[in-house]
Amino acid sequence: MTRGISDHIEELQSSDAQRRVEAAEALAGLGDSASSSALNLLDALSDPDKRVCEAVNAALEEIGKPPKSIVGDLAERVNDSDAHAAFWAVTLLGRLGDDASEAANALANVVTNEAAACEVRQKAAWALGQIGPSAKSTIEKLQKVTNATDARLARLAQEATRSIES
Repeated sequence: MTRGISDHIEELQSSDAQRRVEAAEALAGLGDSASSSALNLLDALSDPDKRVCEAVNAALEEIGKPPKSIVGDLAERVNDSDAHAAFWAVTLLGRLGDDASEAANALANVVTNEAAACEVRQKAAWALGQIGPSAKSTIEKLQKVTNATDARLARLAQEATRSIES
C-alpha cells in the first residue's frame, strides 16, 4: 500500500520514535511534493528524540518551497523560542521569495532583534534579500545592521539591501 503525505504527517505524531523517524524520512524522500507538510515538520523539530529531529531537519532541507498559504503561520514562528524552529521558519519564508512579502516586516524585526540567535538573524537578512523589491519597507532596519559586529550579518544585510533596491 502506498502511503500518502497525510499518512506520513499523521505518523509524525506516533508514540513510536522509529515510526516518527520513518515518517520524516519518507517526507524527505518526496521532496517538493511534500511541501504541504512544512508546518507539521516545524512542529516535529521539538521532538525529544534526537534521531527524529535529525530526520525532520533532513526533510525540511528537501521539501523546497512551501505553499504560499502558510506565509502568515511562518511569519508567526520567526520569533519562536526554539531557535532551530525560528531558523527553519525564516528559511522557508526565504524560499518563497516575493511570495513571502507579507512577512517582510516580521523578518526585519528578527534582523534587528539582538536577543535572537545570530543564525536566525543572518537567515532573516538573507530571506529579505530573497523577497527583493517587495521588502522595500525594511531597508531602514537592514541598514541598522550593515555595520554589525557580526560580519556575516552585516554582509547579508548589505546584500539584501542591494537586492531590494534593484
